[in-house]
Amino acid sequence: MAKPGTYKVSLTTAALQDGAAVIVEVGGQKLSSKPPKTGDWGSFRVCPAGRVEIQQPGVMLVTLHAADVTTWKAINLRQVQINPVAP
Repeated sequence: MAKPGTYKVSLTTAALQDGAAVIVEVGGQKLSSKPPKTGDWGSFRVCPAGRVEIQQPGVMLVTLHAADVTTWKAINLRQVQINPVAP
């Protein structure tokens, strides 16, 4: 991140089934998200994941994984967006 502050995290995904749930980690902060069913692997929608507070500028590790591997529903992840929240 270029500077400290609050950032909004969102995912652009496609899913054939309902019930997908993921955990997004940004700089050690965990957010949960439930990507919606779009019915087609090529039909993408933006799904909010939440907000993170960044204390120090610099490189942040971003990871995404299933919230529960035993009930996992596959998704097609196009991108993870992290944008500053306007004051």
